[in-house]
Order: sequence, then C-alpha cells, then structure tokens
Amino acid sequence: MIIEGVGRLVLTVVEAKLTRSTEYWGKMDPQVEINYPDAKRTKTWRSKVSTDTHLTPVWNESVAVDVKRLAGYLVLKMWDSDYFGDEFIG
Repeated sequence: MIIEGVGRLVLTVVEAKLTRSTEYWGKMDPQVEINYPDAKRTKTWRSKVSTDTHLTPVWNESVAVDVKRLAGYLVLKMWDSDYFGDEFIG
C-alpha cells in the first residue's frame, strides 16, 4: 500500500559509538550520509564532518524530509572523511 501526500519527517543524527578505526595512524573524521526516496529519485544528505572525536563522534544535526508517499527505504551510511577520499565505516 502506498499513501500519498503524507507530510514531513525530521531526522536527527546525534552521536555514535564506533567499535573500530579505519585509520592506521591518527584519528577518524566520521560523517553520516542519509539516502532517502523523493518522488522519482533518491536524495542524499550528509552531516558535517566530526573532527577530533575519533570513535565517539557527536553531530546533533537534523534534516527535514518532505514525505510525499510512504514507500522506499532510508539508508544510513557512515564514512571516514579523508583528504584522498572517504572510507566506508558502515
């Protein structure tokens, strides 16, 4: 069942407690990515990079998503932001 014209969804990314590091030296700079459906395509939102927090990043950021229909998935990914490219954490 698909429901049209539902409303607004507010997603808040607060913090994480990571169990492993992707860095050989130094600290990780984690960032959260949220992929969500919007009409005919998928949109992506990224948090700010949490610097100098390594395994316990804190963001306290929100994104408001206009929900036009209840269908599809929210996909959350975490990346380690690096100069030469981001590394997938999970």
